[in-house]
Amino acid sequence: MLLGVGNLIRVNFIKITRNHHDKIYCAILIASLLITATFGILGGVYPTKIDPANPQLMDFFKNKCAYIFEYMMKPMQSTMFSLLAFFVASAAFRAFRAKSFEATILLVTAFIVMLGRVPIGTSIWPGFAGISEWILSTVNMAGSRAITLGAAVGATAACLKIILGLETRYLGGE
Repeated sequence: MLLGVGNLIRVNFIKITRNHHDKIYCAILIASLLITATFGILGGVYPTKIDPANPQLMDFFKNKCAYIFEYMMKPMQSTMFSLLAFFVASAAFRAFRAKSFEATILLVTAFIVMLGRVPIGTSIWPGFAGISEWILSTVNMAGSRAITLGAAVGATAACLKIILGLETRYLGGE
């Protein structure tokens, strides 16, 4: 984690010093990181030990960290997930047009899975739950394994390129 924080500060500080077009966002990111880390390290959300010499100081930092989490992090997460939901809905609308036989199979399968996962689907017909579970545990497993295998092969290839010295872009080369 310390390496990640150091890299984040270094990369964004370089962008600020080189007058990158996003330098204001880089500065906001570094400031947010430092402020949140300060409040988190000094007070935490629920500190286990309160300094008997200065309990008010610990309370100050604890309240600020909880404030940052409650009134900044949670709304930002809600915003991102709601935007993601609209993105997924628009992608599903484009993907689920029944223009071919395969698209029709995808549409019907998705409809069965959705009906099997919600209470109204089992109210319509109790068999939707079993079919939905079978699709997710059997048919979907092939795709899941393919994605995992593809990610493993890609990570191995990237590691080999770095180890063999074929990948130098992260060092500033072309």
